[in-house]
Amino acid sequence: MVGRQAIQADNEKGRALAPGFKVLSYAPDLKNIHVQIVDGWAYQWGETDAKFQLSPDSPPVSMHGKGVRVVRRQSDGSWKFALVCGNE
Repeated sequence: MVGRQAIQADNEKGRALAPGFKVLSYAPDLKNIHVQIVDGWAYQWGETDAKFQLSPDSPPVSMHGKGVRVVRRQSDGSWKFALVCGNE
């Protein structure tokens, strides 16, 4: 998804398909973290564990994923995500 409106529309679609979806736990663990900043861009990678339910009646589902996040420094000094990639 690219852009705020596209992400919001995709999130709404997901909530409509699984209205009882509930995150039970989320534990990012950035192992061997390396952060490199070059010309206002930075990246980091790590692993994430999560547990969720698709509906109140469904059993919990566990997930383990690895990913990379790229952020860009904004003119006001803050950072915003430019790319988030992962595999589950």
